[in-house]
Amino acid sequence: MSHNELTELPGVLFGPPRNITAIYLQNNLLTVLPLAELVSLKPQLRIVDVRANRLQHFHDELMPLIENGTRVLYAGKYFTRSLSYRK
Repeated sequence: MSHNELTELPGVLFGPPRNITAIYLQNNLLTVLPLAELVSLKPQLRIVDVRANRLQHFHDELMPLIENGTRVLYAGKYFTRSLSYRK
């Protein structure tokens, strides 16, 4: 779903199938992520790529994914300029 100018993702997008191992959402216009849905994929998810979006915050809800070995890729001018950490 990269390079599609997506501005949001409905949570139902991450329903079945439960065997998703990588989610590539880079180069869109996302400002928020469906955090609960992403974390629910923890057992098998290995890559979440959200580089080059309009995300401004890193949420600690993503930590279970990272601790499980998932690579969460954040980068881009919006994130690097106004980085903040939200609990």
